[in-house]
Amino acid sequence: MKTRRPTAPSDAMRNVLSVLSHLGWGLGRLPAPDILDTGGDASLKGTEWLALPLPDAATLLCVVPPSDLPDLRRSFERYEDLAPLHGRILHALDRSGIGGGYVLMAGGDSAHLVDRAAQDVLVATSSREEAGDRLYPLLDFQALSRGALSSFPRKPLRRRARELAEWTHLWSARIGSGLDLASTAMQGFFEWLHLARLADIRGVGPASGSFADMTGAVAGGTVRRFVEERFRALHGTWNLLQGESNARSIPGILKSIDDRVLTECMASYALLSLSKFAAEVFAEAFADEELQHLSWRTSVTADARGAADADESGDSLLNSVVSFDLEREGCSQLLRCFDALADAVRQSALDRDSARERGERPGLQLDLLAESPGELGPHESARHVMRRMLPVRAGSPRHAALARMILLARACEWHAARGARELPFARANVFVESETTLPVCGEN
Repeated sequence: MKTRRPTAPSDAMRNVLSVLSHLGWGLGRLPAPDILDTGGDASLKGTEWLALPLPDAATLLCVVPPSDLPDLRRSFERYEDLAPLHGRILHALDRSGIGGGYVLMAGGDSAHLVDRAAQDVLVATSSREEAGDRLYPLLDFQALSRGALSSFPRKPLRRRARELAEWTHLWSARIGSGLDLASTAMQGFFEWLHLARLADIRGVGPASGSFADMTGAVAGGTVRRFVEERFRALHGTWNLLQGESNARSIPGILKSIDDRVLTECMASYALLSLSKFAAEVFAEAFADEELQHLSWRTSVTADARGAADADESGDSLLNSVVSFDLEREGCSQLLRCFDALADAVRQSALDRDSARERGERPGLQLDLLAESPGELGPHESARHVMRRMLPVRAGSPRHAALARMILLARACEWHAARGARELPFARANVFVESETTLPVCGEN
């Protein structure tokens, strides 16, 4: 998209480029920045931007908005990772098709360095002295050549999980109290929302109505339609929302939430770092203390379960059942078990395909009712594991809901990592310990 080039950089942009020149960037004559196409956002009118290549082939975008950068304390108090100004600038960059891995924003005496891929503020300084101590050493050209940005420490998983849990609790309480809803109903609503966003980030599911458009939906007053469209697409086609009670209650919750409250909630949701949407983060964020401790203990003491618990050859592997007790082994071990089984089934299917290409006859399938490796494509492995191979016993409905959530999240990640996006997700085979019978395997 074309942008208008100003006659000369502003004083703020000139200061940024001057500092970078002293840090070894070799800019020579200071280049003239472009004016960002803000799509009618008056608050960003006159925002300057300039793309500078980094040593690792990435790009640093220098952005100077017309106003001072915000104090981030209020955003952090709301468990958000970005300020609204950051969100509007990133949305304008995306809408304009401007690439860049990192964004250096400068305004007034403040400077913020944003990891664009994760949508996370790496460093925020409020004075020139602080920027000289904490920010600009990272942007020294020699330091960048040694990987200063890629190796800069990000938030640990436990902190990301705690912040996501607190954000969810904050908005669950606000919406639930206004509608007089039980906490379990709101848990189901936000579990679906987090799963839907994870699927969107990973590129799994319908391409239209991406969560990347949420900032635009907030600005355009179309949030309700945006969320309802995501619900219909990801529940009806991709089966990301499981359980009939949730399928009935969530549309009702959406219709009941006041427009203003829903818009505020989604505006805040758009400011969460994308790094928070991962199966491991969900497992830590929404587990109770006992499950958290168990997951930590088994993650450092137990070997990964999965294919080793089953006969690892051909059809016998596909027809194996690896029962899992969440109360004894924890969430992290469940994810490791799923990975091991899905990878083993995929490899079995690949081996079978290779054998057929060589003209070899597959072995006889004695159980005519069982699914044979020849009928199972490599991309169907995660679906098969969820439907048939990995029944999960949980001690309570809440633990069962968490197990379903993290299994679906892991299935999204597994599919995305292997380029498979065409399959709906199977119903996770999770049951509560007090139930006397297992769910029927193969149920969609």
